Amino acid sequence: MTQQGLSAAPAEPQAARHLSELRERLDYVARKSSEAANHVLNAVEQAKAEQERIGAALRELRGAAAGSALQTAVDRAAATIESSSSRANDQLTDILLAQGYHDLIGQVLAKAGQLAHQLEAHLVDRSQDTATEPGAGGRTSADLAGPVMDGGRDDVLTNQDEVDALLAKTGF
Repeated sequence: MTQQGLSAAPAEPQAARHLSELRERLDYVARKSSEAANHVLNAVEQAKAEQERIGAALRELRGAAAGSALQTAVDRAAATIESSSSRANDQLTDILLAQGYHDLIGQVLAKAGQLAHQLEAHLVDRSQDTATEPGAGGRTSADLAGPVMDGGRDDVLTNQDEVDALLAKTGF
């Protein structure tokens, strides 16, 4: 085992686990945000369609009441309904605009999740690279199980005293 391999490797798998959890949470929030945006947009579209039906029924009622004794009462009620309907329509438009911003936030979170996924993959690749011994020609430390025969290298522990010193230095 090398000093370099022992000191660099342990932090990266922990970081990869944290990134994995972060990515999962960001994916969840982005997915729920998208679902909420679609739900709100559909509901607003349905409410606007209802507003149009109310307006059409009101115009029909006004036409039927024209010239009758009820025309004055129908006109007053129609004015109130039109005013209220206009305010409700304005509120629905505000909801659509706010939901558009919410949808953009969901897209940003989805992109952050993709970046976390890429970073996680990079850390996994890097941790696999650190498992490869320097100068081993692409072989992993598992392929090199057993003692190192070349004691002249400066990154190799050659006796028990060096192993004990390294373990003491790392807190074991």
